[in-house]
Amino acid sequence: MNIQNLRISSFILISAALYTAGAFAASATELLYLDVSVNKREIPDLVPVKKEGDIFWLSEEESQSLNLDTETLFKQDGWIKLTPQPGLTFNYDPLTQSLSITAESNRLTGHQNKSSAEQGFLLKEDQIAPAIKGGVINYDLFASQDKYTDSASAYTELRAFGYGQGNFSSSFNTRISRTNDITDNTFTRLMTSWTYSNVDSLNVLTLGDSITGGQSGTNRVRFGGIRFSHNYTVQPNFNTASQPIYSSTAVLPSTVDLYIGGMKNSTQRIEPGQFTLNTAPYFSGAGNAQLVITDINGQQQRIDLSLYNTNQLLSPGLYTWDISTGWLRDDYSDRSFSYNPRLMVVGDGRYGLNNKITLSAHSEVNSSLQNTGAGYHWLISPDLGVFRVDAGLSRYRNNNGSQWGAGWQWNNPQFNISADHQQFSGNYADISVMAGNTLPKTSDSIFISQAFDSIGTLGSGWVTRQYQSAKVQYANISWTRTWDNSFTLSVNATKELANQNDHALYFMLNVPLSSEHYVSLQTSYEDHRVNQQIQYQKSLVPDKTGWGWGMSSRAGHNNNLHADISRRNEINEWQLGYNRSNNENSWFAGSNGAIGLLDGQFYFMRTLGNAFAIADTSGIPEIPVYLQNVEVGKTDENGFLLLNDLYGYEPQKIRINALSLPADYRIRDTEKSVILRDGSGTRVTFNLYQTRALLLKLTQKSGQPIPFAAKVTTEDKTQKTIVGYDSRIYLETWTPGETVNVAWPEGQCHIQIPDIKQSTAAVTEENAICL
Repeated sequence: MNIQNLRISSFILISAALYTAGAFAASATELLYLDVSVNKREIPDLVPVKKEGDIFWLSEEESQSLNLDTETLFKQDGWIKLTPQPGLTFNYDPLTQSLSITAESNRLTGHQNKSSAEQGFLLKEDQIAPAIKGGVINYDLFASQDKYTDSASAYTELRAFGYGQGNFSSSFNTRISRTNDITDNTFTRLMTSWTYSNVDSLNVLTLGDSITGGQSGTNRVRFGGIRFSHNYTVQPNFNTASQPIYSSTAVLPSTVDLYIGGMKNSTQRIEPGQFTLNTAPYFSGAGNAQLVITDINGQQQRIDLSLYNTNQLLSPGLYTWDISTGWLRDDYSDRSFSYNPRLMVVGDGRYGLNNKITLSAHSEVNSSLQNTGAGYHWLISPDLGVFRVDAGLSRYRNNNGSQWGAGWQWNNPQFNISADHQQFSGNYADISVMAGNTLPKTSDSIFISQAFDSIGTLGSGWVTRQYQSAKVQYANISWTRTWDNSFTLSVNATKELANQNDHALYFMLNVPLSSEHYVSLQTSYEDHRVNQQIQYQKSLVPDKTGWGWGMSSRAGHNNNLHADISRRNEINEWQLGYNRSNNENSWFAGSNGAIGLLDGQFYFMRTLGNAFAIADTSGIPEIPVYLQNVEVGKTDENGFLLLNDLYGYEPQKIRINALSLPADYRIRDTEKSVILRDGSGTRVTFNLYQTRALLLKLTQKSGQPIPFAAKVTTEDKTQKTIVGYDSRIYLETWTPGETVNVAWPEGQCHIQIPDIKQSTAAVTEENAICL
């Protein structure tokens, strides 16, 4: 009986102990590192999770990366208790050590901003290619002779770049005119300035002659001084009018395809949570787009959108400003150093308030003028277009005035309409009045055009300006149609409404004979007189060398005969021509091009454009060079080719074709992409070289051969190879006296390349002892 009681007591004690241990284990806290997924989207890193029995806790910090709404979950000491909720479940798998979370859309947070390719990209300053040093003189020469006058003119521009920061430019105009009695010679400086830009800060600084900024309802003027601006002209690939076009919540990982005009524009990967798609369509005005959202289960959702793209708006938060201070330019093109003595300051600013409204402001100040104004552009909707309003006040020579204006524009690829009104009251004046400009009292305009597939394009316009003592009012209507990409017929009628005798009517038929040749027929009725003209033209192909010529004959009130011939070559472009009008003959000749010193080399070239590059093939001539996959020429006898008139701040892909070279030539890269700064250029070097290989048969000092596969390294570590058959090593490039190290598991040695005469042979063979 006692034994039985002892057994029962022991069983009870053991059971109690086991139960207590189990209960303790069940309530113990474990820290696990689990693979966590939300709606099948896996979190990249392991997530720390506390486990208390069947209850899991997640830190508040980690919950933010899951894009989960945890407001209704219990929180304690920085941890969130993961208890099932409506629309939110948790599933723990101990075998895979994973925690799967399933959440409905209302339980997802976070925000993903996705931009389409059309929004473009922002450059960085370190992406800009280094500028070479140089100076260039662009020239444009023209001379003519008729019965009474001999004349010649020369426009020249001096440019310097690569010397410190920024670029320098100065332009001049020279004119010589001689008649029987008078000789008139003039030399005038036009514009002189130094300009510096920084793509990181978006700032542009100009010292010297420049043109002020402006807004709608303002006028720009030339001045000399300082212009400092913050804008996106140095970022041409970034679309400042990008707008959010669609926002939603993705429950599962999805792909969003954007189609504009039936063509795929972009593809974006969307994780579970809220997202916004931004885009800046390539078209101007109104258009349609489609979104196709496909989740990982293959389910698709299609959404139709209406878009509107215009450069009158700035994306939310973007801004531009411009400050100009200096002295107003007087008598431009007539006098070299004529400036108004009164110091002026002109300021402009724009700010993208939201997706639909962009604000603007403008101010002008000098000792006799104070002018300030503000306005905005408002995108009413993609179906209603953009509305603008601006207003301003001025005080000029103690006289007050005001102005206000309003306008509206809407367009799509086929239809365009715009209307503008500007009204000036009192003695309103702006800075252009000091430069001799006369402001109207009112200005109104309406333009409308429609492109039809069957009948062509119809357009009309109406413009009126009321001045203090005169009114100018014009109306215009036009029609143009092209048949099957062949001939084009245009009709244009213009009438000044305030003058019954001032009207004109033009008919033109253009017949292309090829991509370079065309014939045109024109009939005009103007001032109650009829003129008819026939013209034949052979055009120069853009950026290509070649010949061009043209002939025309006009009959009617003013008979005229014209002929010209032109030639574009690698170094310039020239033209010769003849005119006969009113039974009098005249001749003319012209030439334009540039002379420059670029990176120590003299060049005679066509007019230097905004930016340029010099392709350098290491002295090897006749190498074809391609720009954006189009062949633009071959390198000269020095291995250079100048690539002219490139775009600044845009990637330029330059490559060479080295396939025609012998097999012993080597090159690392055949294609390079460079980004140039406006007004300067760079050298793009392709390291081509011809190998003069050396095949050395090595022996050790003892006379033994070098083991096969021994490691071979040159002293400068530019070449690494192994010992081959019969103790031979192959060096593609070498220099007499250079040290070469050889090592193998049982030993090492070194050799000095013997003094070997350079040979034209592809491979030179010699013997050497490895010491």
